[in-house]
Amino acid sequence: MGGAVAAASLKPYRPLLILVSVVLLGLGFWLTYQPRGAVGSGGVACPTLAGRLSRRIVWIAAAFWLAAVLLPFLVPFLS
Repeated sequence: MGGAVAAASLKPYRPLLILVSVVLLGLGFWLTYQPRGAVGSGGVACPTLAGRLSRRIVWIAAAFWLAAVLLPFLVPFLS
């Protein structure tokens, strides 16, 4: 019950929180997909497990973000 009250008190700040989260998510994508420096003799870095894992995590975070942003608009249609 207390969490619902706290969430309701943040409703006026929803556009600002969405904007900040878009910026942070964009930063996450940029850091994940930015070209790496030259590694090895050929100048091409091999994809690593950590790189693939971080790409999956950032896409999962984007899917959760999209669901959280769209949920308030979809609730009237679901009931």
